[in-house]
Amino acid sequence: MRVKSLFIATSVFTCVLHLTARHAQGNEALDQSIIETSILVNLKSIAQAGSPSNSKQRRLSSDFSPIAASTSQSIQTDVNSSVLDSNSSKIDFGPKLSSSTPIPVDTAFRDSLTNVFDSMPAASLPDGVDYAIDYLAGNKLTLGLNDESLLLAVKSVYAAFLQSSVNANQDLSKTISSIPSRTLQNIIPDKILIWDQAAPKWTQLLSQALVESIRESNYSGDKNSLIGIASQSTISSVLALMNNSTVQANGFYPGIETVDPTRNTPSVTMKFDGSLQKFKNFDPAKTQILEFAARGLADGMFLNATLDKNNIPAFSKVLGEGSITGAMEFLSTLGGDHSQFAYEISKSIASGLSLSAVHASTSQPIYVTDNLPTLTAQEIARSVSRESIKRSLILGNGYSLNRLAESTAFGSSMGAQLASVSDKSWEFKNDWASYSRHLLAEASSTGSSQGSLNGSIGYTAVQADVD
Repeated sequence: MRVKSLFIATSVFTCVLHLTARHAQGNEALDQSIIETSILVNLKSIAQAGSPSNSKQRRLSSDFSPIAASTSQSIQTDVNSSVLDSNSSKIDFGPKLSSSTPIPVDTAFRDSLTNVFDSMPAASLPDGVDYAIDYLAGNKLTLGLNDESLLLAVKSVYAAFLQSSVNANQDLSKTISSIPSRTLQNIIPDKILIWDQAAPKWTQLLSQALVESIRESNYSGDKNSLIGIASQSTISSVLALMNNSTVQANGFYPGIETVDPTRNTPSVTMKFDGSLQKFKNFDPAKTQILEFAARGLADGMFLNATLDKNNIPAFSKVLGEGSITGAMEFLSTLGGDHSQFAYEISKSIASGLSLSAVHASTSQPIYVTDNLPTLTAQEIARSVSRESIKRSLILGNGYSLNRLAESTAFGSSMGAQLASVSDKSWEFKNDWASYSRHLLAEASSTGSSQGSLNGSIGYTAVQADVD
């Protein structure tokens, strides 16, 4: 341990000397050097906080945890639909839900970086976040950071950015939207290729870290509204990354192109195909990165709060509206008919939000006693269904309202059902396996129906309502 500490100290001293030499090269290098120095002098603290020996820190697996085939078959029977066709990739469900916990920050690093950010021009704060995360991710292996340490450091960067923005009286509603894109581009796809890790894992963890940072910040404005903006930006940023990138990585399949509305023409780029005996479908692997981003958003909102019958509807509304709006508005900027992909995206977002939100609502015995899981399932389903219909009508994109309603209903139901069998959190009720799943299915169905109806109120449906 003494050797390791000496190595870290020597490395920091050497790097500081190197950065000092760069100091005279110009103001731009000066800002970057200060950020790097803040990271390096707090490196030991960051590494220790992310150590597996820290009992308060969760252990992040680099592998996915596929759900059992028997469970998947049971669920798809309950929702009266199939999940995959015979040519589709196996669905991976990432870090086990039971390991999802609030992400800590390193207070020493956060405070140090806040001081650095406070010394910078307020308008350059997003650039500071960009560079700090780029440096951390780019030097993850060299600095000896594990996944836990890197995630903790990223959240600490977010926290410093938020505090400095508050200190500088910056309008966070205008600046927060650039943060998800800057973060994602620094990690996916190039860095995960080096680390041999999967993109969905990191979209989930990064989106969770951002939402938690907002909830824990000293921002005096409407935090839910700010989270809504961050949610919208997160989904649109993932889609932009997918659209603009050409490099494939584990769980990341670049490229967005139109899919024939007749669904008769396969597309390799869109992973849209099927056997001759079945209708062509999207491989869920294409949109899994979005589903996991949605899961992270819900984790950040629901895991870090004391849930009750008053805040669950508000949380669900913020996440559903922000996520669906991010997807729909981004697709509207692309040329051509992207309706088929929109249905698939809507299903994935609904599933991700429902899965994590419903699971969080089972984390305390009192939540189950108060029937919060069924309320959560209903409110998430209502929110995503309402917003998909409403946003489509506002944009006038010509999407089938029936298909949007069906897609969000299926996704919400699937997510809620998966949450009910993910671990033993439902053992607060002896008959959880049958009773709870039945209530969840009923709640999701009710919420989807109400949301679809409410979404169309006040608008004239001029687009196709049937296929």
